[in-house]
Amino acid sequence: MQKIYTEVTDRILAELERGVVPWRRDWQGMDGTPQNAVTAHRYRGVNVPLLWIAQQKHGWPSLRFMTYKQASELGGQVRGGSKSTVIVFTKKIEIEDKATCEKKEIPILKTFRVFNVAQVDNLPDKIAGQAEVRAINPDSRDVVIDDFVAASSVPVTEKKGVNPTYSPKADRITMPKFESFETAHGFYAAELHELSHATGHKSRCNRTQSMEKKLYAAEELVAELGASFLCAEFGIDHSASAASYIDHWMTLLRDDAKCFVRAASAAQASCDWLRGKALADVQQAA
Repeated sequence: MQKIYTEVTDRILAELERGVVPWRRDWQGMDGTPQNAVTAHRYRGVNVPLLWIAQQKHGWPSLRFMTYKQASELGGQVRGGSKSTVIVFTKKIEIEDKATCEKKEIPILKTFRVFNVAQVDNLPDKIAGQAEVRAINPDSRDVVIDDFVAASSVPVTEKKGVNPTYSPKADRITMPKFESFETAHGFYAAELHELSHATGHKSRCNRTQSMEKKLYAAEELVAELGASFLCAEFGIDHSASAASYIDHWMTLLRDDAKCFVRAASAAQASCDWLRGKALADVQQAA
């Protein structure tokens, strides 16, 4: 299993080493969340940036994938010479504690392979076609995103001349005025980053939040990925340079091969918590 962690981390490191932050993308005009083209299942956790890397590397027009078996069952044919993209899933296995003889389940990582729809011929139009996308107005507030943030019940204060921050002690986000950003994309990308930090509070996902160097860097990576997952979902331009952080992330990943998988898993849990609050808010309003 350690080999899988290492392989995943090496793929991320390879991008960072060439100066590319694979989760920093402009999602305007496209559905940025990878999904299975047959089941519409949205890929999660570390698989999201892994599929982003593959899509960007090959220039595929969409982020829709399927297994070889799924393609065959639809009458499709994976094009000769096409290489699959390896992603992972967690499988629970039952083991027996030798000391207590008690049985317990432990999670392990396993790999499987998928192909982008652009690599498969003769697919039905409804499978091969593009997913509908949502666009936000770059010059004005977006009610959908504002409602999503409000549903979290995390207090947000906008002030003139401040930097975007989340205070764990006060449990409050402070943002510059909306009008101070060049576009709505810049405002919401920053706000969703701070909102991802806020999910670490003990009343929410209860992550360790510390100023100790490694713990702080790990939490920043969680917030980075959490914001990226949300920006991809909302169609937000999240391509602003993060070059100053690349060395920190590379050091973190080189020191701990499991770090990126853990961070992506925590970021996914953060997004799940926020979506759960937003869904509950919608159901209550109905």
